[in-house]
Amino acid sequence: MKVGKIFLLMFFLCISKGFCCNLEHYDELNRQTIKNLDYKGNIRLNSACIAKDPDSAAVYYYHRAYAYRRMKKYESALKDYRKVVALKPDFVAAYVSLARLNNEMGDYNKAIARLDKAISLEPKNPSTYNVRGNFKMMEGDYKAALADFRHAKELGLNTKNLDYNIRTVLYYMQNPPEKQRVLPSYIETTRTIQQSYQQ
Repeated sequence: MKVGKIFLLMFFLCISKGFCCNLEHYDELNRQTIKNLDYKGNIRLNSACIAKDPDSAAVYYYHRAYAYRRMKKYESALKDYRKVVALKPDFVAAYVSLARLNNEMGDYNKAIARLDKAISLEPKNPSTYNVRGNFKMMEGDYKAALADFRHAKELGLNTKNLDYNIRTVLYYMQNPPEKQRVLPSYIETTRTIQQSYQQ
């Protein structure tokens, strides 16, 4: 029996016995459905848990929104992320995920506003500065991107990707893309590459 079928069986057993919201079972089922790219199964799991455990709904909406986002059901994901921040206004990861979604939907300004909110809630989180730096780099705002990348590094983020981004931004500040012999779609190409680094 395949792993996916085992977890699907566990999922239905969980729901029928009313255990789906037991964190021990839920965490494993949620992890496995995402790992197996079973986004529909993940949506069913989180929908059932929202109904059975409304007190913890923010977590289930958050995970369901991620599954919707991966399926490119952006409006459903947007609706769920909004519910998350309404239920739990200090949920930093939800603002970061909402920013990623806004960016994928082409709304750069809203994405930056969401990241600004996440930073205001947790100003010492280097990952949020890194994400905001990536978005600013993709939009060609190299000076602001460099400031975010450097701040992320000062706060302790130390990855090869961050070092690469800093070098890239410094290069493009000295050699702006319009002065080089590059394809006109440079920004779009960079956006595609950078999105591959994000969840």
